[in-house]
Amino acid sequence: MHNHGTNNMFMESAPGILLMTGTDNTVTGMNTLRNNTTGYQNTAMGLNALIDNVSGSYMTAFGYKSLSSNYNGFYNTALGYQTLFTNYGGSYNTAVGSWSLYNNTNGHSNTALGNEYL
Repeated sequence: MHNHGTNNMFMESAPGILLMTGTDNTVTGMNTLRNNTTGYQNTAMGLNALIDNVSGSYMTAFGYKSLSSNYNGFYNTALGYQTLFTNYGGSYNTAVGSWSLYNNTNGHSNTALGNEYL
């Protein structure tokens, strides 16, 4: 484990395993924020939430695989099962409900409320 970040709080197995310089992250759940290297001020809860985040910051992800493919998007909020799942670089998005904004990849400033919206 290469944890050089500061002010991070991890609970459960293997969260933030590649964290290098990220700071002020709070995560719980297996594999949450697992590949984060420089992202900061993220909050994630749920299996594989924000798992592929590398440099994205100011994210809130609650739910199984929520924001799991995010790489470098910023200021996204995902609440629900696989919300914003394929978001790679989109920012300022809010998704609430199972699979909402599931296929958003780089879209910005979207709001989705409900099951399987977009």
